[in-house]
Amino acid sequence: MTSFLGSHFRAYFGFETLALLYSLPFALLMWGTIAFLIAFLAMCLQSSDGSARALVACSTAVVLFGVLWCFQPSQISVPQRILRGLRALRIWNRVSPRIAAV
Repeated sequence: MTSFLGSHFRAYFGFETLALLYSLPFALLMWGTIAFLIAFLAMCLQSSDGSARALVACSTAVVLFGVLWCFQPSQISVPQRILRGLRALRIWNRVSPRIAAV
């Protein structure tokens, strides 16, 4: 791995060109997906009747709400979320004595 990275290292740009090369397909996939969804929504909302428009608009609003909800800042850290989930499943009460014994 060291020889591979050493062969791709350029003094002027460093590893930035390699990082761009590896991240470019993912970025293009995301932009392509977004462009497809916009074109699909435009087609559905322009050339359809009222019930189809309402169905597409409502489902799009639900999906957008779910996506944006994932990006909201949380006041609870990840370990605290994991502990809450374990306590809610009541697994923690059975597992914690075994962990403490180790």
